[in-house]
Amino acid sequence: MSWKDVLIPLFRVGLDDLTAASETYTDLILVKKMVLATKQLLKLATFNANYLLTVDSGDGTNWDIAPDPLTSLGGSEDFDFTNLVLLKALCNHVSQGYLSGARRSIKVKDGSTSVDTSVGANSHKDLLERGPCQEFFVALQQYLSGSGDYKILSNYATDLRDQPSKTDYRGKIDRTQ
Repeated sequence: MSWKDVLIPLFRVGLDDLTAASETYTDLILVKKMVLATKQLLKLATFNANYLLTVDSGDGTNWDIAPDPLTSLGGSEDFDFTNLVLLKALCNHVSQGYLSGARRSIKVKDGSTSVDTSVGANSHKDLLERGPCQEFFVALQQYLSGSGDYKILSNYATDLRDQPSKTDYRGKIDRTQ
């Protein structure tokens, strides 16, 4: 299973874009967003694997991250990388939404009548301050300082799926008793 098979569905969860019949983004668009987030992340931090990016200027079908972050550490997932790149991609998406909303915002008052469409941009601003961007910067700081357990998504998404384990990694509950 490649990183696209795991990280793109997790990205969709963060975007609330899970309904196959009405997906807002194609997988190709999400792959591009993940690769671009990887490029940004690699400027901020180094990882145990040397990740290389393929960016295709044509139709975009060849965009890729190598080695595959799910197997880059001797067959094991690079949880540090996968968690941080997913949060960075979600942060980029929220930032883009904020900018788009801000560009469309207007505030007009004529006597007792007023129109204010800036509320949407304000909600995106809240997401920037408290959502995935904040989570990304906290997780990145913890990673760079070597402190904390910031494994947010991949821990339970891959471990519980790939192996029949009696340990629930979300709460570290031993289910063998």
